[in-house]
Amino acid sequence: LVRVTLGSDAVSVVIRPDALIAQHGGELREGTAVLTLPIYLRRRQGAMLIQSQAPSSPSPHLDRALIRALALAQIWARSLENGDVGSIKDLAKREGLCAHYTARLLPLAYLAPDITQAILAGLQPRVLTLKALTAQPLPIGWDEQRRMISTLSC
Repeated sequence: LVRVTLGSDAVSVVIRPDALIAQHGGELREGTAVLTLPIYLRRRQGAMLIQSQAPSSPSPHLDRALIRALALAQIWARSLENGDVGSIKDLAKREGLCAHYTARLLPLAYLAPDITQAILAGLQPRVLTLKALTAQPLPIGWDEQRRMISTLSC
């Protein structure tokens, strides 16, 4: 081994030519063999990780608060639709919650199916949080919901 150079996108290993096996795709430079390996840097819990390949798809990020809110909203919507409770106030009282909070979460029951599926799979954009979804009134139309979500900033 002669030298190892760590870059932001590759690791270069400079070794004696006789030590490089041809199948690794090295090249000869000024009497030494150079083997360049692509890398991908990733942060996890404050540590820098070096990966040999890029992730093929974004890693899932399950937002438990958002998933819980979606589930509650679905249950509450069914209770209202079935006549189990007469109003949002009655629903909030039954659940021991503030009527304002209940009214803020309830529209999540009518979120576009593709958005709901992405959230349940943990594949929603990182900016799509419970706070972001309930900060303003949720549009009724699914296309408007998608547009609103696409305008959320990091």
